[in-house]
Amino acid sequence: MKFPEKFPEIRVSKYLLRKAKKEDAPYFFKYLTDPEVIKHTSYDVKSVADIENWFSDYEVMFTNKQRISWIIEDTTTNTPIGDINFFDVQVNHQKGEIGYFLYKEYWGQGVMSDILSTVLEYLFNTVQTHRIQAIVIEENLGSRRLLEKNGFKVEGVLKDYKNCRGKYYDFIIQSKIKISK
Repeated sequence: MKFPEKFPEIRVSKYLLRKAKKEDAPYFFKYLTDPEVIKHTSYDVKSVADIENWFSDYEVMFTNKQRISWIIEDTTTNTPIGDINFFDVQVNHQKGEIGYFLYKEYWGQGVMSDILSTVLEYLFNTVQTHRIQAIVIEENLGSRRLLEKNGFKVEGVLKDYKNCRGKYYDFIIQSKIKISK
């Protein structure tokens, strides 16, 4: 695996995938406290400071080759609209997990499909990842369809996998393996 030394910025249409900035935290707080946005996630944000701490952790984890966390910025408005993360990276095993979220104003427009496709191409071809997995709350049909559309296969159900805001949920594990030539 060739984990990047320098943080990789990626352009996808009118979107820029870039490193988080402290100024992004209030935007994230607004959306990650919206019950509709977090309905099918394990997010449980209490303050802007929580998000700022995440961003600091992201920097450390990138330096330690454990995570790449991109902010998705709409370049027409210069505002963040979500994120996409490659985390729990295991360089020795050439694998990691993908996760993402998008502000609801951008749902159903194919934005995340284009971004996910581009990020997967980058991770498989440039970073030389062998396996990428996603663990999605069972009820999140939109995310599960997005993953399937991008070649992920269901591996199984993780029963009562996470306690999300006071309730245990089953999660589906899906993966995509790099096709060897």
